[in-house]
Amino acid sequence: MANYQVLGHELTLILDGSLVAYTTDFDIEVNKQSVDTTSFLSGAWKESKVYGKDWKVGFSGMVGNYDGSCYADFDVYLNKLLVSDASVYVAIKRDSTGANWLTGCAHMLSLKASGSRGVVVAYQGSLEGTSPLTLTALAA
Repeated sequence: MANYQVLGHELTLILDGSLVAYTTDFDIEVNKQSVDTTSFLSGAWKESKVYGKDWKVGFSGMVGNYDGSCYADFDVYLNKLLVSDASVYVAIKRDSTGANWLTGCAHMLSLKASGSRGVVVAYQGSLEGTSPLTLTALAA
């Protein structure tokens, strides 16, 4: 068996078809929920069935996309959190080629901005999936 390391690459947020932010500092959690189906016929073994899945992402050090004149504004993200219940498109690069991604839609659940005068503002926050998380091959 080959011995290799899995390396994180990047997480991007896409709003209305445009990349608005990215980070290389994130964590992703994928879960399945189960329900106990144990009966008297089960004997000594516990039985269960999977009935649902979910996924969540936490991120920090996220910066807005630079469009040539300025970085995406905090209000863009704040709008998704406070004003709009619309989800954002999330893409997580799984390898260095840029050809393999995890993609899905998510609600922004929390957002924090930090920075100093004259320094690019970095964001941290969390997302919760609103659609299936899928393995996707995208053009680099």
